[in-house]
Amino acid sequence: MAYDPADLRLPPLLLRLLDAIVRVRLPVWHDWRLGVTRPGALFVAALAGVWAAALYSGNNLLYLCGAMLLMLAMAGLVLAILLLARMPPVAAMLPACGVAGAPRVIRCRLPYPFPFAARVDACWEHGATVEVYCAPDGSHVQVYLPPQKRGSYAHVTQWLVTEAPLGLWRLEHRREDAWQRIVLPAPVSWTGAVTAAAGVHPGAAADQEGDEWRDLRAYVRGDPLSRVHWRKATMEKWAVKRFGEEQSSVVATLLRVDLRGPEGDSFERLLGRVYFWMRSPGAARLVLGRRTFDLTGTRERQKAYRA
Repeated sequence: MAYDPADLRLPPLLLRLLDAIVRVRLPVWHDWRLGVTRPGALFVAALAGVWAAALYSGNNLLYLCGAMLLMLAMAGLVLAILLLARMPPVAAMLPACGVAGAPRVIRCRLPYPFPFAARVDACWEHGATVEVYCAPDGSHVQVYLPPQKRGSYAHVTQWLVTEAPLGLWRLEHRREDAWQRIVLPAPVSWTGAVTAAAGVHPGAAADQEGDEWRDLRAYVRGDPLSRVHWRKATMEKWAVKRFGEEQSSVVATLLRVDLRGPEGDSFERLLGRVYFWMRSPGAARLVLGRRTFDLTGTRERQKAYRA
């Protein structure tokens, strides 16, 4: 909530006490933790004052006000528990692959209606945070994936955090929602001459540059800007024009990669070229070190990406 108790010009000592209270998380049940927000701390203090006055004076009106405020707080807590307990898994909707050094923003719908507007943060340990916005007509997932280094990342334990629907309580629920993400090297464009030098099987034909129009493909790092098809370019995707010779339209189907070498920019660029070749339509077999992968199958291609 866009609310700051400092607007009330409270004393600094009281503000520090309020911040300390907000950081407290009480384990209330298995995999459940409860805390209060800043408005919630003020609400609990006011509720305690109303009940103290009612018990001291015996005024029925104060008893009624205290009961109404207590039921309002308990109703908000019960709705928050139902919101997190019924939240469907979100890991299956997230991408399994990414590109190193490239951030990504994802927005998709989640078939989970909730009677009230609410926001839930799904946080993995050492991972990204997914924002889930719930509404009566359905929910949608929004996530920002920051740039990451090449590698394989496995996230298992997830915390669901919400302050909905009243913004008084901060409820946290831990569950298992496994998400495995492979961050691939950034693709690097290369020509047929470089393909042959990098270890393409001698019996396979390689792509050659020419004057004949062939097709369009996605832009990757290393492509000259003169080849970009600006009329078909958008804010998120560029298309690159490809030319070739009529007699050399066959793409190499086998690639052998020698992984012996020091780590560094040259090694990362080599892997980028391999990933660029794997995305080509004619890629069929990949020999990566001592392992061979058949890229025609989806499962084998995923294993090659992970390798």
